[in-house]
Amino acid sequence: MAQDMSKYLDLFVQESSEHLETIASRLVDLERSVESGAVDEIFRRAHSIKGMAASMGIESITQLAHGLEDVFEVLRRGGVVLEQADFDLLHAAVDGLSALLHEAAEGQASDETEVDWRRLVRGLKGARARLDARAAEAEAPPPIGEGAGGAGVDEAIPRLRIVVEIAGTSKVPGVRGFLVYKRLSAVGEIEESSPSLADLKAGRLPDRRLEIVLATREGRQAVERQLGTVSEIRQYSIEPHRRKAPAEPPRSTPASSPGRPVRTVRIRTDLLDGFMDTVGELILASDRLRALVGRAEGEERTPVDDALDHLERTIRGLHAQVMATRMIPLSSLTDKIPRVVRDVARSLGKEVEVEVAGADIELDRAILDELEAPLTHLVRNAIDHGLEPPDERDARGKSRAGRLSISAFRDRDVVVLELSDDGRGFDRERLKKVAVEAGHLSRRQAEALSDREVLMLACLPGLSTREEVSDISGRGVGLDAVKATVEGLGGNLEIESEIGRGTTFRLRVPLTVAIQRLLLLGVADELFGLPMGKVLQVVEVPRAKESESRGQVLVPFREGLVPAWSLGGALGIGETPREVTPYVVTEGEGGVTFALAVDRIAGHLEAVIKPLGKPLEGVEGLSGVTLLPDGRPLVVLDPAALGRAVGL
Repeated sequence: MAQDMSKYLDLFVQESSEHLETIASRLVDLERSVESGAVDEIFRRAHSIKGMAASMGIESITQLAHGLEDVFEVLRRGGVVLEQADFDLLHAAVDGLSALLHEAAEGQASDETEVDWRRLVRGLKGARARLDARAAEAEAPPPIGEGAGGAGVDEAIPRLRIVVEIAGTSKVPGVRGFLVYKRLSAVGEIEESSPSLADLKAGRLPDRRLEIVLATREGRQAVERQLGTVSEIRQYSIEPHRRKAPAEPPRSTPASSPGRPVRTVRIRTDLLDGFMDTVGELILASDRLRALVGRAEGEERTPVDDALDHLERTIRGLHAQVMATRMIPLSSLTDKIPRVVRDVARSLGKEVEVEVAGADIELDRAILDELEAPLTHLVRNAIDHGLEPPDERDARGKSRAGRLSISAFRDRDVVVLELSDDGRGFDRERLKKVAVEAGHLSRRQAEALSDREVLMLACLPGLSTREEVSDISGRGVGLDAVKATVEGLGGNLEIESEIGRGTTFRLRVPLTVAIQRLLLLGVADELFGLPMGKVLQVVEVPRAKESESRGQVLVPFREGLVPAWSLGGALGIGETPREVTPYVVTEGEGGVTFALAVDRIAGHLEAVIKPLGKPLEGVEGLSGVTLLPDGRPLVVLDPAALGRAVGL
């Protein structure tokens, strides 16, 4: 690498990494027949990587990106279908580019690489030659699905829109779809087909659904006779089809003229982290100043108060802008999931369809970074452990392809991320059995567990219900790390499962770990902070309205009762009997609701949360520390850990 180009290395690595992430995602789309311009986009991005690598003088990346670009240059001409071996080679090439890019970022010289990129380049050259040969031999398919075609068919000929669904029990849905296409071709001219004829020839039929527009004079009965000759059709519909009039081009108006382009810059994430820490310290300093200049109620304001108000507004605005720079859509994480699903499913011989919803939800970059490993593990575990092999699903009356869905939504200051599969589900009796055998609890304790508590046994260290260990999952490690990571972010993990129906992992995490709003709780002479996102309700309960069952205090909440404990008692501070007690209703693990009795509610605070040091980090129920405006430390509570501490 030329010495004078080294100053551009960080920019090259960052931009090329973004291109590679998109290429990997679009390649999976192409393999799943969700084309939508994937070929052109992959070609352009491979070309960009090639150009940048050539400028940097990195031959390995240049040659490998060039080979990838050449393959997609052939595909852009159309009429060529990629085979499974071609996709395997293209994925391997993308992985090779990613590894080479990582080595470049680490400053490793090209001649020291462990990536056999020359073999990959030879493979891509061979693939291009094969694709060229196929393109030369292939007969031109009829125009399909993009508004082209049908020009030679008499407009007076009636057209039918035919939708065919192949049965879930069919082991070769693509073949059945191709047969439908051939049978309908015998009674008319096919103008449009989704998926295309090329995809059908390659055996690809997403969702087992085929849609065709057929120009035919022979009528509905002739079409039904042809469909009757193809087996394993679940259902079909036939209806008249009328072409839509072409949309008029939008009229240009002065209001639609483009404005000045938004300019962007790249900035290192460590600088953003430092910026956020500085803003957090400014907030603490502002609160401290306000406390020092505190005035009695009704006392006349001074110019100092006005200046402090202006300072606070400025700092809050600065904080909001810094937070906006840290917020990243969940798609930056979920876009990688289809590739993980593809690789794991292929290695296990399983068929998996993945769906993602809510990917536009934004979270703090620091939280997304921490979530990548847990989410990837849950996906791999769901495919390996949860979803059955195709033949087993057939025998159970399920579709051969397992379904994996990832969804996200906002719940106040919390983001809820759910990963669900329609697989085997957890065997609760086996979970209890292996937990007892591993010495985590006694048989009597296991039998006393609630349904939710039994499922959470899966998160015990070293616990696995798998009799065989694979390279994918089932080693008894992983779910405990997932749980620890989520709780370390100030969130919690929940599991729902039903035998034969599937499992849902629910991760609740805060929007940001930088600055949080806290409710201040007073117990004796001490103050504690509880994240506002964990507060469901604050209610004052007269002693007469408290009830008791088997020694457990119960207090009203909404339409029912929830168990209650003294916060002072849980923390070993003691409790103060009162005629009317303030209760804070919150949530523990698994969404279990409970109440904490306190002496007083002391207001709220926006604070920068710092991790606890020794020895407090080992105290159950505490999650962090911050400073009060008067400079005193404030311990932040963890409701999930408090729930465990009181035996919830």
